[in-house]
Amino acid sequence: MSVVVMYGCGDDTDTSIIRTFAARGARVVLTGGDSEAVERLAHEAPAAAGAVTTVQVDPYDAAAVDRHLASVIRSAGQVDVCCSFVAVPTSISSVPVAVPGSVRPTFVPPYFLPARLAANHMIAHGSGAILVVSDRAGHDADAIEPAWVVKQALVRNLAEECEPHNVVVVDLPAPVTADAVTSWWPAFSR
Repeated sequence: MSVVVMYGCGDDTDTSIIRTFAARGARVVLTGGDSEAVERLAHEAPAAAGAVTTVQVDPYDAAAVDRHLASVIRSAGQVDVCCSFVAVPTSISSVPVAVPGSVRPTFVPPYFLPARLAANHMIAHGSGAILVVSDRAGHDADAIEPAWVVKQALVRNLAEECEPHNVVVVDLPAPVTADAVTSWWPAFSR
C-alpha cells in the first residue's frame, strides 16, 4: 500500500486529490493546523480502497513536521508521496522570521519543511514523489513575486537533487485536480 502524507490541509483543500489517492489504495494522512477543518476534509473525501486518517500538525512548526513525518515513516516503513498545501505568503514581510521550536531565525518557507525530510527518506528508499502545491489566486502578482521566486528556486533545486534517485518533485498550481495527479506519476495512473 502506498503512503501519502498531505501537509497544510484545510477547508480550501480540493477533495478530489484525496479521493484519487485513496481510490488507488493509498493510505492517506491529512494534516493541518486546524484539526476541525482537517476532520471535515476527511469526511468530505471518504476513502474508497485506501484509508484516510487525520493528525493536527502545524505546517509552520518545523519540529512538529519532522516528528510527524518521522513517526509515519516508522509506523508505515515508507512515505511514497509528500504533499504541501501551504499558501505562498502575500509578501516577504509576512513570512515568519523564526519557525516555532527553532532556536535560530529561518526563511525556509513552511511548504518546504515536509519536503526536506521526505526527500531524505525517499532518496534512501530509491523512489517517491514530492508535491508542492501553491495558490496565487486572489493575490496581487507583484506583491507576492519575491516569495514566489524563492519558492520556485527551492522546488527547482530540490528536484535537481532528487531526480538522480528516482524521486520526482512537482510544483503544481492550485487547485490540484485528479487529472493533474494521474498525469505526473504513472504509478497512480492505473
